[in-house]
Amino acid sequence: MSLQYRADIDGLRAVRQPILFISRMNEGNQNLSILDPINYFCDVNRCNISKDGRSLYYNGGHISTFGAEQLRVLFYPTLSGFRATTP
Repeated sequence: MSLQYRADIDGLRAVRQPILFISRMNEGNQNLSILDPINYFCDVNRCNISKDGRSLYYNGGHISTFGAEQLRVLFYPTLSGFRATTP
C-alpha cells in the first residue's frame, strides 16, 4: 500500500482565478482551448501531490515527468491535430 500525499485545494483556487475568468469570457470560442489539469489531480477538497508513491510535482509547483504522463489523456485530444512544421 502506498501513501497518497494531498494538499488543500483552497490555495489552488485562489491562484486559478485568472484562468477561470479567461475561461468564462471565452465560452463558445472555437479557437481557444483551455486545458485544465485540476480534475486529474484534485477532487472537491484536496489535490494529490503523489500517485502510486511517485511525485506528480517537482521544485514546488512544476509538474514532474510522471505528472505530465498522467495528463496525456487531457492534452492528446487537443494537440494531436497539430503537425510540426519546419520554418
